[in-house]
Amino acid sequence: MKVVLAGAYGNLGASIFRELLKNGHEVDALDMLEHDLNLNGKYTFKLDSTIYQYIWVGISFIKHHHAKKSRSHNTRIKLLTTGRTTMIKLNELLDIIKENYFLTPINTSAYHNLKVKGMKFDIKAFKVEGLGHVSIMRAKGLFGLMKMDTLIINPLELDLPLYSYDRFLAMGNDTLIVEMYDTMIEKNTFESMDSLISKYNHLPKRDAGKHWYDDIKLLQSISFKGKKDISSEFDDLAIEHLKNFLDTTANNVTDSNTKKALSLRYVNGLLENGGPSTDVFTKGIGKVATEELYHKVLFGV
Repeated sequence: MKVVLAGAYGNLGASIFRELLKNGHEVDALDMLEHDLNLNGKYTFKLDSTIYQYIWVGISFIKHHHAKKSRSHNTRIKLLTTGRTTMIKLNELLDIIKENYFLTPINTSAYHNLKVKGMKFDIKAFKVEGLGHVSIMRAKGLFGLMKMDTLIINPLELDLPLYSYDRFLAMGNDTLIVEMYDTMIEKNTFESMDSLISKYNHLPKRDAGKHWYDDIKLLQSISFKGKKDISSEFDDLAIEHLKNFLDTTANNVTDSNTKKALSLRYVNGLLENGGPSTDVFTKGIGKVATEELYHKVLFGV
């Protein structure tokens, strides 16, 4: 039997996912992000706004199905509704950057209200003198029930790592992911950031899984997932993490070609290896348009 499982990579969803595969079902696994669960069986990961069309499948269904094999395999499709929650606005994060840098907007009108696979995107980018390139991306789907915010800092003028902030609200869950990628010419230490992260060790961690970029992802990257009642703590951590990053002492970039090459290593890797967001854009607007979006707008390189 083929089953569509929403929230397949969440805490409960992962258990259901394994049980479905164990019992020989083929699974379409829907979630905001895919990560390694060491699964055995036939399944396909999908990031698709039509998630609202599918039923949340529970262990009780599996038991019921196997107890009544002679009955039809048809299932009734239901809409899973969740309560609303809030998260820090991207403009608030931009204001933190503006405390020390001047942001000059780049023309991104071609990507205003971009619609891809049922998701509505609003993308903006900035030239930041003394820092490099900054972009933000807002996305909404499922009638506003699913939201995604992204902030990217590509410090082409300051020898810091590439900084990527992602926040997801969906299915009643709040996910905070901040990843730092080694695009530095000279290595740096982030001891104060280590201390900051330790303050939030009580927050529920999210298994980031294994990815092609793990070799260049710094240890100060963070990944948390919880319910909306801890969203305010996620906000506090996001603000402190960004401020700490921007306060890190680093040299001005004098070898722009080397710095650019280190950034391209990551950006081209995303385009070549794919990923949830990359795959959505590639399927929705095509490979060439996605490459232009990534190079010129999101990463500025």
